[in-house]
Amino acid sequence: MFSLRKHFGDELNNIIWLVLLYLVQGIPIGLSFGTIPFLLHKHASYTQLGIFSISTYPYSLKLLWSPIVDSYFFKSFGRRKSWIVPIQVLTGLMFVSMSFFITDYIEHVETNIIPISLLFFTLIFLMATQDIAVDAWALSILSKPYLHYASTCQTIGLNTGFFLSYTIFLSLSSPHFANKYFRTTPSDQGLITLEGYLKTCGIFFIIFSLYLAFFKGEEPIKKRTDFIVEDEYNNNKKKSIVQETYGSDISEADLTPKQVYRLLWKIINLPHIKTLSIMFIVAKIVFQPNDCALSLKLLEKGLSKEDIASFSLIQFPSVILFSIFSSKWVKNNPLTIWSNSYLVGTFFVLINLLSVIFFPNFNGNEISWNYFFLLLVIHLLSTFSYNLLSVAQGSFFLKISDKSIGGTYVTLLNTIANFAGTYPKVFILMLIDRLTVSQCTVILPESSEESYISGTEQATIIIHNNISKDSCLEQKGIYTIERDGYYMVTMVAFVYGIFMFFVLKKYLVPIERLKL
Repeated sequence: MFSLRKHFGDELNNIIWLVLLYLVQGIPIGLSFGTIPFLLHKHASYTQLGIFSISTYPYSLKLLWSPIVDSYFFKSFGRRKSWIVPIQVLTGLMFVSMSFFITDYIEHVETNIIPISLLFFTLIFLMATQDIAVDAWALSILSKPYLHYASTCQTIGLNTGFFLSYTIFLSLSSPHFANKYFRTTPSDQGLITLEGYLKTCGIFFIIFSLYLAFFKGEEPIKKRTDFIVEDEYNNNKKKSIVQETYGSDISEADLTPKQVYRLLWKIINLPHIKTLSIMFIVAKIVFQPNDCALSLKLLEKGLSKEDIASFSLIQFPSVILFSIFSSKWVKNNPLTIWSNSYLVGTFFVLINLLSVIFFPNFNGNEISWNYFFLLLVIHLLSTFSYNLLSVAQGSFFLKISDKSIGGTYVTLLNTIANFAGTYPKVFILMLIDRLTVSQCTVILPESSEESYISGTEQATIIIHNNISKDSCLEQKGIYTIERDGYYMVTMVAFVYGIFMFFVLKKYLVPIERLKL
């Protein structure tokens, strides 16, 4: 029988701790990347959703302040805890405060899109800063034989937090889901509200940070990190980048922010880092139509949000198990695995597009089990391919990172990867909105004031391109799409992805064979 304690030994506690730290990060990320756009969709256009997507940018720009996180801390409290604890307390207080007004802001998004975006921009900024500290802690908290599990801890933790804030929240906040599975007497309210969820998470963040502050020790840097550095570079007869730049007597803890920025510039100008950056930035565009708009298009076609939540409910344990086993597959040739998964993911971009195009008309009834199962299989397989991309790139980043400046090096690489997957969103959503031609026809009754003024028996209002389907239906209008920009953008992305696969094979994969 498989035993975690037997397999991981003394490292099990550290692995569990890393998973918990990443889980905490996943909660605000799940709200910002999943739930809030989902709730905004009822009242907002794709362009407004694109504006909100800017709130996720700090996760892709954390490199700009990572040297500050690496350089300033309270030694007696702990290098990483000096940042993680206050960030979590502040996040908890923000959650509690937002619970009093966020629902009203969402319902009036046409005037509140900027304040909403700024609030979640701040939350993601805090989580991005915490991610710098946690990524660096992962390098020192795990011993060298178990270091490759850090990317698995990250995947499991972030997915779990995302799952709680997206799938679990949407399910439990749905009146239909609650009435179907939990109640004998129907109600028009879900089991939880956004206000209640934010308050609960806020209190949890504060309690968790207090436990971290008083009961979790942080090992001295020398105990693990310096051992790894000494072992790795002595065996390879190679100096670390810190030693090459500032001499052998200086450690990462002694570096000033200015010195770290100089090191960053030196790292960015390494030939293999330049190639890696360019490949990621130009390759990940292919997945953006699915990431940004697939769930929203399925909603427009008639899939319920409970069905979408059910996909994630089934997906979650599968992804966790897949992440654990895939960490072994990617250990030796992560970029080969990454490029092959990229090709598989590209084909699923097309398959997901076809699932939207050929979505059956169920005439307002619930989706059939056959089509639900088909969508579920497509969703699971595409998620596996994207998950393998994440695990493979994380494993490669840890493999090539210079442990002498672990936090900054890993943050640089993660920043590149995150930026590549984030920056196109606002442009993709705006492009879909711009290319889409929709029409909402509202037939006013004879007794209405408008009909009386117009002098006609009935009046017809046709609204082009500036009203969502939900808003149209609320006015008892007929919503039609004459040209769907999602189809056009996704088809171009698929063709581009096939082309990029061959580019990746030529320029990206050879990097893993370099002696770095």
